[in-house]
Amino acid sequence: MPQSDTTPSQTAAPPGPDELRTWLAVRVAEYTSYEGEIRPDVPFSDYGLTSIHALALCGDVEDRFGIEVDSTLMWDHDTVGALTSALVGSLDRR
Repeated sequence: MPQSDTTPSQTAAPPGPDELRTWLAVRVAEYTSYEGEIRPDVPFSDYGLTSIHALALCGDVEDRFGIEVDSTLMWDHDTVGALTSALVGSLDRR
């Protein structure tokens, strides 16, 4: 599994939607070994993201951004675009 940047950036300004979307797409590509473009409107399952990958990605988000993420978040928001929108609100409230 890919190494994550585990330094919480709680004191830094939260990432903007574009930066967060790019970060998430890179993580999905790394977990699934997908070599093409990770589009924001394509379900994670279409890239082969498993429940184990999803839990690991939730942990990556928690570690990287210093927020608590419910383990079902990725299934409730099953695309990079939807997950980005959900996380932007959480990051703005931290």
